[in-house]
Amino acid sequence: MFQMAKLAVIVALLGCGTSAKSAGEQCTQSSDCESSLDCLDVGQFSGSTCTVVGKVCTLACTGASDPACQTLGSSFQCLAGCGSDPMICAEVSGP
Repeated sequence: MFQMAKLAVIVALLGCGTSAKSAGEQCTQSSDCESSLDCLDVGQFSGSTCTVVGKVCTLACTGASDPACQTLGSSFQCLAGCGSDPMICAEVSGP
């Protein structure tokens, strides 16, 4: 009986593979993300001070006219980041 339960646990663990994360999802490293994306810093600004508050799967960009963000969807815009990622495609909501 114990061997059957042990086998069931092993099979369940093998079936729990991790899938790659899509744009806008939290990550810890680029290998967490879909192949075309990187795991980049997200910054929160307070005046001129920027603090890294997490990481998301996204693309780096160079400015508002950069078409990279448009490939992720209409809700992504090129925004200032902080840390080692100066500008990233970030998902925004609202007008």
